[in-house]
Amino acid sequence: MSRSLSAVVSKCVVLASLFCAIPSPSQAQSYAVTVWNQLNAQYNRLSDDGFSSSKYIIGRLKNSESESWNITLYAGNSYQITGVCDGDCKDIDLALLDANRKELVNDTSADDVPILTYNIRTTGVYTVKVTMYQCSQDPCYFGLGVFFK
Repeated sequence: MSRSLSAVVSKCVVLASLFCAIPSPSQAQSYAVTVWNQLNAQYNRLSDDGFSSSKYIIGRLKNSESESWNITLYAGNSYQITGVCDGDCKDIDLALLDANRKELVNDTSADDVPILTYNIRTTGVYTVKVTMYQCSQDPCYFGLGVFFK
C-alpha cells in the first residue's frame, strides 16, 4: 500500500470511529424524548400535590462530569427539584447551593431519580449542580424539573 493511500485509510478509520461514538440524531432524539417523558411524569405526580413547574433543563453529561445552573428561587415557596435520566444512566446526583456556594441540600443516593426538597427563605439566585456518577454509555441524557408551590 502506498504511503498516501495508507494515510487516507488511517484517516477514514479515525473518522469512522468518531462517527460511531456520536449518537445519531434519531438516537439523541430518542434519549431526549425519554427524558422529556420522565419530566412530564414527575410534573403529573407533583401537580396532584399542588406544585407548578418553573423550569425544565435537558442536557447530557459523560461519566463523572458535573454541570451547574443558576436559577432564581423566591422566598416563601417550597421547591422540589427532580432529576431524571435516560436508560444508560444508573446514578445521577443533585445539590442546591446558595449564593455563597454553600450546599443547602443534596441527593447523593445511588439512583437515577434524585429529588431535592427545600423551602426558600430568601429570594435570590441559587445554583443547581448535577453530577453524572454512573453512565454506562457516554454521554447520558438527563433532565431537571424545578417545581414550586
